[in-house]
Amino acid sequence: MAKMRLKVAAVVLAAVANPANAQNPVAGAPAGQTQQQQQQQQPPMADSAQALRPTYVLQTGDQIVIRSLNVEEIADRPFRIESDGTVTLPQVGQVRLTGLTIEAAETELKNRYKRFVIDPQIVILVASFQNPPVFFVGYFKAPGVYTLIGKRTLVDMMTQVGGLALNASKRIRVSRRIEQGKIPLATSILSPDGKTSYVDINIGNLQTSMAPAEDIVLEPFDIISGERAEMIFMMGAVGRVGGIELGDRKQLSMLQALAMSGGLSPLAKADKAYVLRPVLDSAQRAQIVVDLNKIQKGEANDFPLLSNDVLFIPTSKTQAAIARLSLVGTGLLTNLPFLFLNRR
Repeated sequence: MAKMRLKVAAVVLAAVANPANAQNPVAGAPAGQTQQQQQQQQPPMADSAQALRPTYVLQTGDQIVIRSLNVEEIADRPFRIESDGTVTLPQVGQVRLTGLTIEAAETELKNRYKRFVIDPQIVILVASFQNPPVFFVGYFKAPGVYTLIGKRTLVDMMTQVGGLALNASKRIRVSRRIEQGKIPLATSILSPDGKTSYVDINIGNLQTSMAPAEDIVLEPFDIISGERAEMIFMMGAVGRVGGIELGDRKQLSMLQALAMSGGLSPLAKADKAYVLRPVLDSAQRAQIVVDLNKIQKGEANDFPLLSNDVLFIPTSKTQAAIARLSLVGTGLLTNLPFLFLNRR
C-alpha cells in the first residue's frame, strides 16, 4: 500500500510539474466535443506563455482540474465553473472562482480546505476554456493572458494590453500553432519542427495603417512577444555617454550615432576610435579600430554599428594637456593683479 501511494504521488507531482500535459481531455468533458476537439483546445504552451498561466482569469464555462496530494476528495477531478461563477466542491460547498486568476483561485481553495487538512497542496489546471486565450509576453505595458471573445485583430488586442512598454523594440513576433493554420502573411515562417508558424511585425507600420494586412485576426493560443529595444552604446570623448536605441533599424552609421550623442568632445582622438563588437556565442568582444577623422572628411566609408556594439572614443593626451595648460593660464591671468600687489 505504501508503494502504491508513493507511485500515485509521483504521477501527480509529474503532472503538476508539467501542466501542459495535464491539460489533456478529462472525464466530464463538455458534451458534443470529440477527443480531437478537446486536444485542439489544450495545446502545450511555450515556456514564456506557460509562465503567465497563474495570471489567467477564470471565466464562466471554463473547465478545471484540481490536483492535490493531500485532499483526496477533489484530487484529479474535473469541475465546470457554472453560470453563477461558482464550482461546488466536496466538504466546502460552493466557491466563487469567476474573476479570480488561477493563482488567486488556488489560494482561495487552500484557505477553504485548511479547516479539514493541514497545509493543503492544491494546483488548478484549465482543461478547457469557454473563451480561448492568447498570450502577451515580454515588453508590453500589461503582459498577461487575455481571452478572445469573437474575432479580435492584433491592433484590437494591442489596445487592450496598453501597447508596448517604453523600452520595447518596435517589432513584435506572433507565433501560432500549426493546427490553427499558418499565419496568412507572405513573410510568415514555419518553425523547424513544423509545429508553429511565426512572423515579425513592425508595430509602427501597423499603427499608422501602412501595412493593414499585418493587422491579422488572432487565433486561440497565439503568443505575441515583445522584446527589449536593441541598442548601441557610446563611451569616451562624446557629448553624451549612454545608449542609443536602434528602433526599427538593424544598424546605425557611426556618423549618425555621433550626431545623436552630441558629437565629439574637443578632447577626442578621433583617428583612434574603436568598436567593441560581441563575438557570437561567447562573452568576448572583438576590437575594431576606426579612423573617424577620415570618415568625417569623406576619405573612408562610414562604419555601420550593430546591436550591442560599443563605440569608444579615446581622449587625446595632447589635447588634454593643452586644455589643462589653458585652465592654468586662465588662473594666472585672473590672479595677476593680486600677485603684482603682493610683490609691491
